[in-house]
Amino acid sequence: MKKCRNLWLTMLLCTSVGVGYAQKDFKLYGYASLYFEKVGTMSNASSEVKGDPGEFDYAHLNVMMQSNISDKIKTYFNLSGVSRLEARNYWGEYAFNDKLKIRVGKMYRRFGQFNELLDAIPTYLGMEPPELFDGDHLMLPRTGKIMLHGGTAIGKNFLNYSYMLDSDENMRISNGDEATLSHTWDLNMSLLNDNLVVGHSGYVANEANGSSVALGEGSPNAGILPWMNSDKYNVLGGYLTAKFNNITLKGAYWVAHHKAVRDTGAIVTLVQNTTLNNAQIENFFGPNYSGSYTGADVITNADYVVSAFYVRLGYSIPKEKVPLKFAEITPYVFIDGYSNPETIASKTWGGDNEAGVADDGKFYKPTIGIAIRPSHNMALKIDGSSHIQKINGETVNYKEIRIDLSFMF
Repeated sequence: MKKCRNLWLTMLLCTSVGVGYAQKDFKLYGYASLYFEKVGTMSNASSEVKGDPGEFDYAHLNVMMQSNISDKIKTYFNLSGVSRLEARNYWGEYAFNDKLKIRVGKMYRRFGQFNELLDAIPTYLGMEPPELFDGDHLMLPRTGKIMLHGGTAIGKNFLNYSYMLDSDENMRISNGDEATLSHTWDLNMSLLNDNLVVGHSGYVANEANGSSVALGEGSPNAGILPWMNSDKYNVLGGYLTAKFNNITLKGAYWVAHHKAVRDTGAIVTLVQNTTLNNAQIENFFGPNYSGSYTGADVITNADYVVSAFYVRLGYSIPKEKVPLKFAEITPYVFIDGYSNPETIASKTWGGDNEAGVADDGKFYKPTIGIAIRPSHNMALKIDGSSHIQKINGETVNYKEIRIDLSFMF
């Protein structure tokens, strides 16, 4: 811990000197947040899953540094220190012109509306990421290594585009060979003086790869589950943002097609070490399984579809119209949905405890909340969600309550 503290102090001292030396070309800023969450108990006639008593934690502590070395060259560094010191992003960028720029390093993948923004919690509605970027059921890798991007005016509108060539970061092929290339693209058009943005993103892996984690190491860092020998998959979808006066509406839909081959030994290990529901056992062994749960009983082919959607609606009340004029207030309502028929409940063994506890791998999550912003760089958010899913043939739900106090500096 002392070593980390010294590293933080050294970094801040050096960057402070840098700010004084080239203030116009160097920016130092960051985000921090204190977070509280309480999860309720979920029960039905045949089972009960207890919630938790609630706890405070530090959700974000990020320091960003951006330097414009010249008109053509830009660098960026994002350091996170919540549970451990970690370089989330570090990249350099060369701009041939506004229409074509190349970025190299470790960067968040441009995919939809949220992936690049999730560290900056004061700036967007809500607290939790859309389900495709939730940490225990990611639909694709969050980061990549090299990206071409740019934008161009088309009449009164503006087109942004990016293309990422990657070697499937955080994935490995089960036979130990080098991971193969994947392609990611994102296109969006700003219309009506930026009041409407419509976009499309895609991710395609060229070959079948293995999971980013071994079985028993937790949830994967990308879309391939750890009980697969191989999995070739793609993720496609679209999104939009619309602004009408003080109303903001966001929506998106994503679908991932998987062509996978299960590891027979891994499936037997899951049966021996986890609690699977009847639908999951039938998924792995078929409707006429012998009951012995040996490798010979495993259905090896696993062609399945994962999908996710969200709708986010917020209404901003300006500070001037709020009693006492103490803050801008934004009430919001969300609905999220996610489906993965292949996953299981145990996060330790690579599943997730949301979709994985359902009979069909589906859940829906409505949320209602409010954001209070005394200034542009501070936000207090309070919201509650309900998880709705089918367990043992019965529709059940459990509640979540969250509070987040975040600020930019």
